Amino acid sequence: MSAPWPSSAGRSFWPGRSMPGKSHQEAGTLDQRPQANAGRVDVPPDPQLIKESPQAKLTGHMAEPTYIPALSYAFLTRWYDVVVRWTTRETVFRHALLSQVAPKDGHRILDVGCGTGSFAVQLKLAAPGAEVTGLDGDAAVLTIARDKARRAGLDLAWVQFSALNLPFPDARFHAVVSSLFFHHLSLENKGRALAEIWRILEPGGELHIADWGRPRNPLMRAAFLSVQLLDGFNTTRDNVAGRLPELIAQAGFVGTEETKRLATPCGSLSLYRAYKPPRATPQRPDGDVLSAR
Repeated sequence: MSAPWPSSAGRSFWPGRSMPGKSHQEAGTLDQRPQANAGRVDVPPDPQLIKESPQAKLTGHMAEPTYIPALSYAFLTRWYDVVVRWTTRETVFRHALLSQVAPKDGHRILDVGCGTGSFAVQLKLAAPGAEVTGLDGDAAVLTIARDKARRAGLDLAWVQFSALNLPFPDARFHAVVSSLFFHHLSLENKGRALAEIWRILEPGGELHIADWGRPRNPLMRAAFLSVQLLDGFNTTRDNVAGRLPELIAQAGFVGTEETKRLATPCGSLSLYRAYKPPRATPQRPDGDVLSAR
């Protein structure tokens, strides 16, 4: 685990609020959650994401990582940007996603599963007055992301935390975006992540996702086998079945739609958009009803 975030473009803040509806045991250790009226505070990394603690080095017991590295394997992280550029028509889909999000100064935007930070940096360049936060479980990709922001002279927040337990108060963000992240999650965890995104979005807030979708033809289905061989069949079967819009709606979002579908060398890439209604009572994937926020 890396040391506390550097003071340059790589710090993580939110106005101090405790998280309603979660015990400290559920939400993390006590010192991870700011007390009321604590002002702006740093977000330490999620202890559940530590792969090797000092205690583990001494005892020989290793903690299991609860995140999936970029391209599924840590040794491939250095090649992530190159692979994405050549296999996903990155310039085209990120431009379309940026136009769909339409970031504005003053907006608070969270990029869930931000990876190496390419799209978070694009968001900040498009709206310098927006508050852009990138969240990922992988310290290695966040190191790359911070360096991108530093070289661009941009001030973004970077948070190492799980998408299944977002470290933000309710109704914190105007928009949440996610690129090439959900196909890494099991069906259950897709639902958990979407429920957390619903919680931290303000009423009327927007969700924007770019990820693999239902193939448009047999050629795209065959091409997608390359993704499934790398990232796994279990986590990608919901994408190839076109179930993401259904799962988004089940989390309580409205107006869910596939706004664009692109043919790429690795299959069909879809863009989705949905909204959190002003007042709603979403359901967890297990059927439990959440109280309206």
